[in-house]
Amino acid sequence: MGRGGHITVEVCGRTDVGLEREHNEDSFVLADLATSWRAGESDASKKLDVTGKGLLLAVCDGMGGAAAGEVASGMAVDALFEELGSVDREGALATVPTDEAGALKRREALAELLYKAVLAANLRIWDASVAERARTGMGTTASAITLVDEHLVVAQVGDSRAYLFRHGTLSQVTRDQSLAGALIESGTLDQAQAKDFIHSNVILQALGVEPEVAPTLSSIVARRGDVILICSDGLSGPVDDAEMQDILAAEPDLGKACAALIEAAKAEGAPDNVTVVLARFGGEGLEEPAAEDTRAVVHTFDTTPWEPERPADQSGDDDDDDDEITGSTVNLRPGDVQGRPAAAGHGHGVATGDDDSRIGVIIAVLGVLAVAAGLLISLVGAH
Repeated sequence: MGRGGHITVEVCGRTDVGLEREHNEDSFVLADLATSWRAGESDASKKLDVTGKGLLLAVCDGMGGAAAGEVASGMAVDALFEELGSVDREGALATVPTDEAGALKRREALAELLYKAVLAANLRIWDASVAERARTGMGTTASAITLVDEHLVVAQVGDSRAYLFRHGTLSQVTRDQSLAGALIESGTLDQAQAKDFIHSNVILQALGVEPEVAPTLSSIVARRGDVILICSDGLSGPVDDAEMQDILAAEPDLGKACAALIEAAKAEGAPDNVTVVLARFGGEGLEEPAAEDTRAVVHTFDTTPWEPERPADQSGDDDDDDDEITGSTVNLRPGDVQGRPAAAGHGHGVATGDDDSRIGVIIAVLGVLAVAAGLLISLVGAH
């Protein structure tokens, strides 16, 4: 491994239907890809020795109504496990030098494998939704992590989250692929305003709602004692980062920490399914973190070289139809960015596509609306 020694990881996962949903559309997976051990039940834990084939940790938050969301998230974790488990990862990395000069190439090689596994999961869900009318529009978020040497490689689609807890500090590793997240990054909304934002349920992409998806791939360096938290927005929505940090600082037992995090969501009403995965890394293959090294330093991969070739006739519609914003979703022109309504009983709506300028226009329009609404509220309050 990275320092010539072994790496261990203690993993724990738990999922709960919450207090308002009728059924659980979240799925998670904890897997040792070397032994094919995997778990994804409501309460699972294990201590693993990480080998060359590595591990997989993932949380997927399904959407689609009835049982379709559960099907989509279940298909996603199955596909990720099967795709990564079937690859001769050690063979793929065998020709890459293990010295410092080859370290980045090894990370890139693993990131490409994870990227392709996410694409395969997307197509599997898309094909199923096309084949069965009752599942039309089903999809899922995905936050997935695997390991090469001392580097954690992260794939992100949607608004589930991955965090690093180190030296008592919790920092977010992933970026929310949501409308609210984009507005926060643009400075239009702050975190407090985003909680009450009318379109806070809109995510910019999800697995399975389109035949193509553009996952973000990134990596961080793992240190001895690091705890990784992966969760659905059923936790990160009602429970703020500061409270999650306090829970992890107070409870070193991962099983009890999982339970405490879910109980914190329930204390806030748990309007959605709540899923938590925790992983603590150790072993002499990892360095101790420096005292000042408390936050994740995230490296983002350029995925352009890995993108599949598109048929020449896949071009966007260039008509001049007006974009429309209705209800809790963003509805756009066919062939451009497609909005999918939030299914009954689920909080997510999805706006997906590859025209960033369109999303920029929507963000700008919604930003103006948010500001106008704020001014109106202020005026009403003043009178």
